[in-house]
Amino acid sequence: MKGALGFCFLMVVVASAGCVSQTAPSPAWSNWAEREGGVAQGPECARASTALARLGDPGWITKLRFLHVRVLNTNCPCAYAWPDGSLFVTKGLLLLLDDDELTGALAHEIGHLAEDSPRFKSAAFSGSGGTKCEVYADAAGCELLKSAGLAPDFLARALIKVRNDPRTPASLRVALSQRIQIIQGGEAFPEQTVWHAPRIR
Repeated sequence: MKGALGFCFLMVVVASAGCVSQTAPSPAWSNWAEREGGVAQGPECARASTALARLGDPGWITKLRFLHVRVLNTNCPCAYAWPDGSLFVTKGLLLLLDDDELTGALAHEIGHLAEDSPRFKSAAFSGSGGTKCEVYADAAGCELLKSAGLAPDFLARALIKVRNDPRTPASLRVALSQRIQIIQGGEAFPEQTVWHAPRIR
């Protein structure tokens, strides 16, 4: 997972976002993707693309021009983001989450790509990137969901399912519970990790 920004979120053209053929993979993540089971093709890909499209245009949150989502052939329930705008969800996560929750997970991944987001290596949606990094991405993801007219609870529900999944390491469950409480319990995001929308220039 080295080099991945987690994710355990000047213009993004969502109309062109979607699952991309593996025929010309980015050298930055292609070897990693192969080690994670390879990139899948098929109906799972279309479902992931639809979930991403629901977020509308997150161009105000990241300078990346394009976001693409791909599906990894692994049963581990995780999602990842790379600095080039490549998003990944696993087959395990697709099986675990409903469509709303999948959209919430992708919003979190895009949060990792926010213009002023702290950069942490080897972070994943399940929470292995460190609590500060993940809470920061949660805050950005919640703002992205709200801007698309969607409920931030989509993300909290996704985290609950990942936390309760037997494949999630016990060492991550406490941090996941803290993140869920912040989102769902109405607590304020910690000041040192709160995400602020960049100024419109």
